Amino acid sequence: MVHEEGDFLVSAISKRKRKISSSSTGKRKSRKQRSSVGLTKAEKSEQHELRKQYLQAIRGQVLTTMLAVYVVDPLGHDVTPEKLTNEKLQRREQAGQ
Repeated sequence: MVHEEGDFLVSAISKRKRKISSSSTGKRKSRKQRSSVGLTKAEKSEQHELRKQYLQAIRGQVLTTMLAVYVVDPLGHDVTPEKLTNEKLQRREQAGQ
């Protein structure tokens, strides 16, 4: 399932980000300042790339979850928003090709 691969990626990226972020110590600064203080240009570049990969993995997980959701009213009628229903149909058509 996609979640397992995504979870692994998120976990690996998170560990690397903590390692890079924890390498910098200093006075009380904002989170953004703390995360880049004392890092080389290569480490900052790697941190930026890891952040992009992390966000991409999270967005993929959210999308996968949302595509599995159905909204039902108290009477049992499917009231899933049209935009979500259309996205599900489009994905099914793409998978069938």
